[in-house]
Amino acid sequence: MSKEYDKVRRRTPVEVIISILCDYKGRDVRMFIREILERIRELVKEETLQSKYIKQLEILSNLRDLQDYVGEEVDKMAFIFDLTKITGFDKVEKKAERKEGKKG
Repeated sequence: MSKEYDKVRRRTPVEVIISILCDYKGRDVRMFIREILERIRELVKEETLQSKYIKQLEILSNLRDLQDYVGEEVDKMAFIFDLTKITGFDKVEKKAERKEGKKG
């Protein structure tokens, strides 16, 4: 097993997202990113936290000019969370409905 793969298999989400900065040594970059995303999914069960770590991964991927690849892989893996589970979403939704009602 390569050292780079070991880095993806780390135990904390922060260690996993930092692995985007590792040398993937000619491996398919999409596969490498997919492994990182899958590991985040394994380690982090709460959807809002998954989103947080994916956003951090996207930011770090800019340092390696991999942001487009990360975005594409995130879209493919469908990291989707239920917005209604976010604290305060119902307030934002009601405010938007009131605003829409005033326009119409």
